Amino acid sequence: MAGAALECPSCRTALPDGLDVAPTVERCEACSTRLRIATFPALFLAPPEAKPSAAAIESGEATCFHHEQKRAATSCDACGKFLCQLCDVEVPHGHFCTQCFEAGARKGHIPEFERARTRYDSIVVAMVIISLLFWFLSPLLPLAAIILGFAKRKAPPSLVSRSRRRMNIALTFAVLEFIGGCALWIAIWVST
Repeated sequence: MAGAALECPSCRTALPDGLDVAPTVERCEACSTRLRIATFPALFLAPPEAKPSAAAIESGEATCFHHEQKRAATSCDACGKFLCQLCDVEVPHGHFCTQCFEAGARKGHIPEFERARTRYDSIVVAMVIISLLFWFLSPLLPLAAIILGFAKRKAPPSLVSRSRRRMNIALTFAVLEFIGGCALWIAIWVST
């Protein structure tokens, strides 16, 4: 085994050479622990020789912002820092340094790497359902649902596949509940 030696996880005794690449069940010769061993072919290869880094920087060449000894390959599209190939985060529509990439992904400026999105349609639907359960209290919750729904109607939809139809249906029900609630309270007010 040129690349690595396998050890028993219980007693740390070296396991014999020549283990098969396919998953096998073996027993440790020292402690008799049953081991299920699955190795990868790369484990048995000799480690590759270290390659020298990029050529020495000549005078007048741009260097990486983070690694002064490396030649710059590109610049960050957001902040303009020069970046070597190691620091460059290449996405379908540009090159970024790690800090700008993290900030862009967190704020949603890089849509391919957006982690989360608020589902306003679900919030409006929940407000409509709650206002249906407590219809006798006030038309304020349907009004809040209408305001939120119209304010966030053009917001990007959920990352899970949904259409804008759900928001439109929730807005329709919120308007109907608001009108019904107002009519109810006006009728109660007039009758007293």
